[in-house]
Formats: sequence, C-alpha cells, structure tokens
Amino acid sequence: MTEYFDISRKIIANMTSEGWKTVPHVCIVYDADAELLMEALRSYNRGRASDERISFNSAILRILIEGIKACPRMNGHIKFSPWLVSGKVTTPEHIDISLPITYGDGKMTTINLPHMENKSVHEIQAMIAAYRARIENTYMDRVLYRTGLEDTFSELRKGNVPKAVGRLLGAKLGPGRVRIERRKSAGSDDRLTPENIRQGSITVSNMGSLYKQWKGSCTILEIIPPQLCALAIGAVQKRAVVDDENNICASEIVPITIAFDHRALDTAELVPFMQTLDRVLRDRAWLEREISI
Repeated sequence: MTEYFDISRKIIANMTSEGWKTVPHVCIVYDADAELLMEALRSYNRGRASDERISFNSAILRILIEGIKACPRMNGHIKFSPWLVSGKVTTPEHIDISLPITYGDGKMTTINLPHMENKSVHEIQAMIAAYRARIENTYMDRVLYRTGLEDTFSELRKGNVPKAVGRLLGAKLGPGRVRIERRKSAGSDDRLTPENIRQGSITVSNMGSLYKQWKGSCTILEIIPPQLCALAIGAVQKRAVVDDENNICASEIVPITIAFDHRALDTAELVPFMQTLDRVLRDRAWLEREISI
C-alpha cells in the first residue's frame, strides 16, 4: 500500500525538515515535581462539572509562561548567515505560543495562542476551547493550503525562487498533488483562518496528553526556524523521589523537554527558566491562587 502525503503531512514534513537541516539542536529534560500542582487541581475540580474543571494542560502552560518570562531569550527568533558567520536574535514583545493539537481522524495542526504573557489559567483554557470549537467548523485542508501558498509567495519575495517553484510543482503536479474539495464553510467568525495557525514565537507540545500512561521522556524535539526553542510536556508519572529530609517517597513528576538552538543559546542561559518552575511548583499558595482566578 502506498499513501501519499496530504496537505497536513506536507506542511509538517517541510517545516521539520527545514529545522533539522539548519538548526544545531540541543535537548535537555527537566523533571518537574508536579505533586502540589496536581493536588491543587484535584482540590479545585472536585465536585465541579466537566466543563468547569481546569485541565492540567492549561495549568502547566500558565507555569511555563512564567518560566519563559524569566528567560525571554527562549522566546526569541534567530537570523543567521553561515556564509558571513553573522547572526542576530530578536526577542518579540509578546509570547505567542505555537500549540500542536490533533483534530479529525488524528491529523495535527498548530494553533497560534497570541499575547500569552499575561493570560490567566482560565483565559488560557477558554482560548484553547474556542479554537477547538472553530476547528469543528473549518475545512482544515483549505486553511492549510492557503497558509502554504502565503509561505510560498513569501519565499518568492525573499528571492528563493527554486524553493518556491518546487513547492508549487509539488502541490499541483503528480500523484501527491493537493486536492481541495469544494465545501461550504461556516461564517468567518466561527472558523479558523491562516492567521490562527501562523507560527508563534515558541512551540509548546503536550505529548503526554496523547497517552497518559506513557512512562518516559521525549528525548529529542524539532525546532521550527526561526524559533530558538521548543518545549515538550510529558505525561504525569508517579516516581520515587528523595524529599528535603532525605526520605524516599512517591511524587508526581512531569518530564519537560527543552530543545534549543545552540547558535544562540547555551544551557546556562536556561537556568532562570528552571529555577522559576522550581519556585512556583513548590509554592502551594501561588498554585491555588492561579488556578482559582
């Protein structure tokens, strides 16, 4: 059986291939002790209807945002010329998170959560829920196709003619060409647009949500240029840990993989990010307050 890439797979393949060709990846795993976070979530959600409960995904995103604010360079974008051996990093004013989500029959797309630096847990959860509702009303292949065309014309404007022509030929010719059905769409306010899936400033992928019984960590993660970082959240796992009194006990651990571009970042520069996560995850009052407001 031969299965040709659809538009979703073409975009993912193109973006990830570009990252691996150009970015010198470094990956580290930070094991977050989420015992107090999980206790706070269970306490808040107890007795509430399912649509009123706060998800782990929304809560951990809120915490990661605090870490990113402590290490703003993680949110930066790089421009580098290997020929001139010159580069620069631009750090955006806002934290725009690219969040991969699944839809339909297991396909994946990445939504853009803009201006996340001051969002509360409840605002984060409402935003993601709104995106999911809009996906239900959207013919995703058409949106992805429009986004791909815009990126192709952007390559033309940059002077990357062979790359742009190759994309156009791949989309229009051969057995793997893109076929977009004619479908009636919902109103523009009820469906996704290319702007909603445009690349953000940093990618955060909740891999643990795909299989909550997963034991282990993501060991390597692709960075999508010009982003400098990508984060992967693993599944919550019970592990034996040593507490401050040197007692062995069980705790709920969330492995978080941090992939970064070694041209612009070193491991030492990520220490404020990890220190911030250590601090807030040990602060029961902060966690309970952030979940409740």
